[in-house]
Amino acid sequence: MYLSRLKTSFLAAVWILILTFPLAGIGTRETKVVTGEESTIKQELVLRSGPFLLAGVVFACGLLWLGVKPLGRVIHAVSRRARNLSARGGFMIWKRVVLAGLMLAVIVAVLSMPFWGSERAMRKYVDLGVEVWLYVLLALGLNITIGWTGLLVLGYVAFFCIGAYVYAILSIQCGLPFWPGLLVGGLSASIAGILLGIPSLRLRGDYLAIVTLGFGETIRYLMQNLKSVTGGMQGLPNQDISGTIAVPAWISDGPPRSVHYYFLTLTLVVIVVLLLRRLNNSRIGRAWVAIREDEVAAQAMGINTFKLKVLAFALSAFVAGMAGVVFAARIGYFTPDAFKFETSVLVVAMVILGGMGSIPGVIAGAALLWLIPWALRDPIPRFLSTHFPAMENVGIEDYQLAIFGGILVLMMIFRPQGLIPSRRASYEMGLEEEEESR
Repeated sequence: MYLSRLKTSFLAAVWILILTFPLAGIGTRETKVVTGEESTIKQELVLRSGPFLLAGVVFACGLLWLGVKPLGRVIHAVSRRARNLSARGGFMIWKRVVLAGLMLAVIVAVLSMPFWGSERAMRKYVDLGVEVWLYVLLALGLNITIGWTGLLVLGYVAFFCIGAYVYAILSIQCGLPFWPGLLVGGLSASIAGILLGIPSLRLRGDYLAIVTLGFGETIRYLMQNLKSVTGGMQGLPNQDISGTIAVPAWISDGPPRSVHYYFLTLTLVVIVVLLLRRLNNSRIGRAWVAIREDEVAAQAMGINTFKLKVLAFALSAFVAGMAGVVFAARIGYFTPDAFKFETSVLVVAMVILGGMGSIPGVIAGAALLWLIPWALRDPIPRFLSTHFPAMENVGIEDYQLAIFGGILVLMMIFRPQGLIPSRRASYEMGLEEEEESR
């Protein structure tokens, strides 16, 4: 078994190397050659170490998984033994108490984080928390289409962009306050989702993915070229976008503006999670899962598949539109470059990494994929400048998509159900039965 896993890790690393080497492994270097009084520029090919480093990381992660897998089996065996003991004692009661205590500690930590230090010391961490909750919102919205309904959407950033620009334009032109703007931005993105879904949801699989990808790029280029309305590449005026949140005086006189946005995004995440949990356990949620598994069979059972897919598109777009409004109000100034295709890829990676269809998994995947690059943005350039001087000016953002791609490859090979899989997905993939048989 270990040799098979080792072989799989090696083949995955070779595959990554083959994919990335033609694009990032070969470069050119200009050298100045002086001959007498004349000087010429000579270009020569050079090999870059980036693809080899990425392949090494993939192989190292595979080797690491060889140790994680037996550890998981030990934890599963201990857990199964504990369940057997629980029938003869109160172990499960203590287990629930411990889990409840951990959950309470996490809640207290999340709520109190902005106040752990002075305003200046905690400012960057509060801003990071706002960004994490925004991407959690985006991942939760995309999970409706990809995780529950099985619709591959690659242009999800378009709805994020629509919500941001609708609020910013109405704020500048009409003085629209934040709270009505939150609803208007979400509804605008939802209407765009319906208009996109009605003609395109008769397509399936890769064809639908291509249509949504084209829609995302179309929206971005529209915002870039409609200069009289959107400001084009110069963006919208910072001072004219109202990002003030109407709060009671006893709140507004206390914490700074960044803390207001932290608790606003956190509240939106909690509300969306509660609504999605209710929706997932309803007839609509079960119908979405039936469509994901077999649309023809679901239609034969009397489910209006087209109507429910349009509804999934609309709800998913509404969540992205709200996130766009918060993004525009908080940042104040933005350009179409903030809504590139890479953002859609990042959100898709968050959903797949965490576990498609799993709300806790999606939250974990979004937090990890946003926090890990943030934590490594300084150590990696420092490591490269120390050990690889030729790559001194290379940052993690230069290889961010390649790293995400490598993570997804490893996830599909070693844990296709995600970090925290949904119970339904585990049973569908036969993983629960496999665990029970061990």
